[in-house]
Amino acid sequence: MSSVTVYVIQAGLSFLMLFLLTRWFIGPYLKAQPIRKAMLVLLSPHIAHHVGLAVLVPGVVGAGFPHNFALVIAIGEPTMLFLLILCMGALRKASPYSVFLLWIFTVTGFAYNFISAYMALTLGATLVDNLHAHWYVSVFYVPLLAVSHILILIALLKRGRELRTSS
Repeated sequence: MSSVTVYVIQAGLSFLMLFLLTRWFIGPYLKAQPIRKAMLVLLSPHIAHHVGLAVLVPGVVGAGFPHNFALVIAIGEPTMLFLLILCMGALRKASPYSVFLLWIFTVTGFAYNFISAYMALTLGATLVDNLHAHWYVSVFYVPLLAVSHILILIALLKRGRELRTSS
């Protein structure tokens, strides 16, 4: 079996398990929570965004790891972490800017995920075969972040108004 096939299967299974976990446990729990608390819970997986920067360390990824992909990560990870800090701080203080910052975080996250996914599809085996130790981040942590972004978007669309009234 090729490394790309294994990668797709593992990432797919991660998405499947996260979907089931969300459907059975996380979704019902978040619906019962105040919106600010729900958003903080949904943002919490992003606190380790800096882990992605490990692709810049020689030996963590293969020598053939695509430099253009590493550059996207080098820009995207600190950007997402910075936006996360702003969002969490605004939510914690019930700032009127919470909704705006969450939308910026969500749009930026979707753009970052889209660019990364497009590049990964284009690079294929060149990327996957050079992930080395970073493989686990890609097949387990990245799906968690993507699902988190989707759930934040859904919460903003369904309950975003509650954030304005709770400020």
